[in-house]
Amino acid sequence: MEDTLGQNYYKAMCAALNFAVANRQVMTFGIREALREVFRITDAKATGHPVLIPGSMGTSSYILVGREAGKKSYYTVCHGAGRVMSRSQARKTLTGEEVQKAMGGILINERNIDRVKDEAPQAYKQIDDIIESVEGAGLARAVAQCIPMGVIKGAQEKRWR
Repeated sequence: MEDTLGQNYYKAMCAALNFAVANRQVMTFGIREALREVFRITDAKATGHPVLIPGSMGTSSYILVGREAGKKSYYTVCHGAGRVMSRSQARKTLTGEEVQKAMGGILINERNIDRVKDEAPQAYKQIDDIIESVEGAGLARAVAQCIPMGVIKGAQEKRWR
């Protein structure tokens, strides 16, 4: 019985992983198609690669276009703002009220804000400073600022039966 239960768990985890990989591929394809349509990109090397730099759940994200100076870094940039406090530090030091205030009018699908304190905007560097650094280094040029309207967080607790 235990072997069957363990095998079923393993198969369910493999199925979940397969779904996650396929889901990301579909999302990536959709994002690339949207960028091609918006920027009318035919030859990415001639026009600059799109660069996506996400902010925190309460701050803007940016779409940038790679620049020639990016060749020095193999056309790579940061993948986000980066943390100024650890997850555990954010959970211990921030109050739910502080997080809610930092979110402004952004909707979030979590009723208990304490469950997402580790992702609070205060736990991350200022995204505008990061974008300024990327542009200042000549790696990419910002072309769009995406202001969040809502945040969808995954379930915090999963129960396997």
